[in-house]
Amino acid sequence: MRLPLQILTAQPLYSASGTAARQSRKYIAHIYIFSCKTRAEQLHENGRVKFWDRLPDAFGLPGWDELAKEREVPA
Repeated sequence: MRLPLQILTAQPLYSASGTAARQSRKYIAHIYIFSCKTRAEQLHENGRVKFWDRLPDAFGLPGWDELAKEREVPA
């Protein structure tokens, strides 16, 4: 996810003590951390789903659909 240039270059209008500048940097860092965290969570979830889908094949077993059919008990 790309952030708008306006956010990345945000500068405080006035800062006598530098506090506004520090807060601005913290805000920008928070945006980066949040966007990275969100992306990392998405990648982790996608990888987890792919891993789970391929797990039976790693043990030489048929796919999950076939395994589910084998598990069903005839009435």
